Amino acid sequence: PHLSHNEKRAKKQTNTRIYKIGIAGFAFANIMMLSLPDYFADGKLDNETLKHTFIYISLALSIPVFFYSATEFFISAWQGLKRKFLNIDAPIALAVAVTFFRSIYEILSGTGPGYLDSMSGIVFFMLAGRWFQDRSYRHLSFDRDYRSYFPVSVSLLSEDSEKQVPLSEIKPGDRIRIRNEEHICADSILLNGNAAIDYSFVTGESEPVMKTPGEIIYAGGKQTGSAIDVEV
Repeated sequence: PHLSHNEKRAKKQTNTRIYKIGIAGFAFANIMMLSLPDYFADGKLDNETLKHTFIYISLALSIPVFFYSATEFFISAWQGLKRKFLNIDAPIALAVAVTFFRSIYEILSGTGPGYLDSMSGIVFFMLAGRWFQDRSYRHLSFDRDYRSYFPVSVSLLSEDSEKQVPLSEIKPGDRIRIRNEEHICADSILLNGNAAIDYSFVTGESEPVMKTPGEIIYAGGKQTGSAIDVEV
């Protein structure tokens, strides 16, 4: 679970991916257009000057695709290899690298035009697919951070009274009362009562943890028994 909520970072990542998709799409469309004469002529264009011009323009267009648009595949694959496992980006990065360098070899050796259109197409469609996937995930996820699950107010104990105060006003040393099914809003020390804390919100384990006076109770847990008193 990802308990932090950084909207600015998510927006920046989305904008960066859109730029990468735009560059890859532009290069893919133009490389395909420049490759059409070669496809229709079965690689035997009469005008060699025009043929080489198209090939080197395609090579120039593919460079930003390989060194910018496809970087997230290589970074993710490398991070996986450092942890000694192959993730889904490893074969994608391998396919892009092999296609790009094989194309350079064919172009420089004069044995063919390479497969730069295929390389650009792989990057473009993979990035576009991930952009749609991210949009789907955002619609399915909660638009809240972990503090949204905490109570708005808590029961603050004084020497002779109990009153409700906003959660933001709680300070270290305050004594608060936690009733059945209420969440622990801050790391605290149990003062009295029988504590049976459900930490499923934090750990996923729903079996209550029994606590005795003097022990620490961590924020995010939920009391599942009678009321307890804690000190923040």
